Amino acid sequence: MYRRYRLRIVAMSVLAGLVSACGVNAQGGSAPVVASKTGHISRIYPTPKGTEMASMPAPNGMMWVLAGNQHVQALFPLELTHHTVGSGIALNARTSLVGQVASGPLFTMQNGSTPQIVWRSATSGKRTGSLSLPGFAIAGMSGQTGHHLYFVCLTAAHRSEAVMVTTGSHLAVSGTWSVPSTTVSLAPSPTGRHVYTLSTTGQVTEWSTKSPHQMVSQFSIGQSGRSLVINPAGTTLYVLKGRHHIRNIAVVSLSTESVSHVLAAPAYSRQIVMSPNGRALYVVVGTAAYGNVQEITQLGG
Repeated sequence: MYRRYRLRIVAMSVLAGLVSACGVNAQGGSAPVVASKTGHISRIYPTPKGTEMASMPAPNGMMWVLAGNQHVQALFPLELTHHTVGSGIALNARTSLVGQVASGPLFTMQNGSTPQIVWRSATSGKRTGSLSLPGFAIAGMSGQTGHHLYFVCLTAAHRSEAVMVTTGSHLAVSGTWSVPSTTVSLAPSPTGRHVYTLSTTGQVTEWSTKSPHQMVSQFSIGQSGRSLVINPAGTTLYVLKGRHHIRNIAVVSLSTESVSHVLAAPAYSRQIVMSPNGRALYVVVGTAAYGNVQEITQLGG
């Protein structure tokens, strides 16, 4: 109880002095910005400093944000409709991921001696159950149908594997296969028949989700891949990439497997999240000094 109370006070004090990358800070000054001519930053939602990632927005406008550092992690509800951040929920310091099953529960990933998915209420964030995974999770994503979750895990044998988890009443790990060791993100197709993985080298690989999980195709979008999502129509990939504090988003046509154009992205972007209707990207920004979520529209994909 003390830890949660202390975390709430710290989080609220942080919110009072937030700096918005690509916006105006609490003192009225301008934070670093990368101008965008193709995409349009329509809204900026301040979040706690140390923001690391966020879940896909729910139909009610709720997005859950994971923020913290190596000593403490917390989950914060971000109300997109009202532009407000609620009180933080203290988590295990080894929590590394947050996401939400489509029209279903919230989940976080707790790494450690026994890596596990922790199921949580989508409204309160409270823990409701768990499921063990075969390795330390690097990335995780829900399919748009809500029937499966997909993770990239580093096993005890230091191999990177894609892990498919069946949700619902038959909750279980339902498939695993090897992926490149540099894989940092993944995104399932809307039908759930394929999953795309992204490497730090910029290599995108398409895999069949049916056993034996064969590689379907492979192409490159440029160096320094960080995060990828796919639009609900299954026609376009959006890939966050960049080095140091410089970021951009490659818009990839899946019909040609090539980059059609590039969107500018805020400095220190950590993750991109697709809106349920595919009309906007939410870019998660975070440093030790500030955090925010920026909504980009006019995607042109």
